[in-house]
Amino acid sequence: MKVVAIESGKTLLAFLRDQLTEYPSVKAIKRAIEAKQCKINGRVETFSTHRVKEGDQIEIRLEVAKLQYSIDVLFEDEHLILLNKPPGKTSESFSEYLLVHRLDKDTSGVMLFAKTIDMQNVLIDLFRQKKVEKSYLAICDGKIEKEEWIVDNFLEKKATYQGGSLYGKASKKKGKRAITHFRLLESSENASLVLVTPITGRTHQVRVHLQQSGHPVLGDFQYGKHFKCPIQPPRQMLHSQEIAFKDIRCTAPPLKDFLHVQKTLFGDHN
Repeated sequence: MKVVAIESGKTLLAFLRDQLTEYPSVKAIKRAIEAKQCKINGRVETFSTHRVKEGDQIEIRLEVAKLQYSIDVLFEDEHLILLNKPPGKTSESFSEYLLVHRLDKDTSGVMLFAKTIDMQNVLIDLFRQKKVEKSYLAICDGKIEKEEWIVDNFLEKKATYQGGSLYGKASKKKGKRAITHFRLLESSENASLVLVTPITGRTHQVRVHLQQSGHPVLGDFQYGKHFKCPIQPPRQMLHSQEIAFKDIRCTAPPLKDFLHVQKTLFGDHN
């Protein structure tokens, strides 16, 4: 579909609603946009309020196959519970438990919750004291050459869109310090598999630091605008692999969509 002059300035949702007159569900169109199934001039656009302009080429896939995941309990006692969070769920979705930390909606993996207010306070304090170790697996765009590197800078919120936020590099005076350690596990011509250990826990820290390193997370269309890799997953390939604190160490196996992309790019793994 091509945007003509009279349609310039419409929101993406309004443009598609007018174009897809035989498709009655506006909600389904909006869901497809948010599910990263819409492209403008070959680039994924996830905001239905984006203003189209004359000459834009727009394509959308409305029938999106949804992967079904069970929510696996990794560890549980009377005070706390650790779950393998599937993508597509917000941290606040698990309202039966008390929130201690957050994972982005599209990030999968191990997540820690408290069952009592006392334990919630204890766990929040452990995070504050940096006594909780976390590691992630990330499939990134492009071939990474170095084996290990550290990003140590300051981040701040740069913009807000439809309730979401974008973060970026800031001065020491304006931002909060963010430190992440990266170790290369495997690479191909178009992508790399990285083990990520965040030392601090700033919002979007891992995603921003990988984007700043020139290797955004595959499927992260919020921070990655141009990808070398021809494979574009429908969600960001970021998985919270492990959490460790006190005498507990809990590992979450990657989910099937992550493993499928990993196998496609790097071959079979043990």
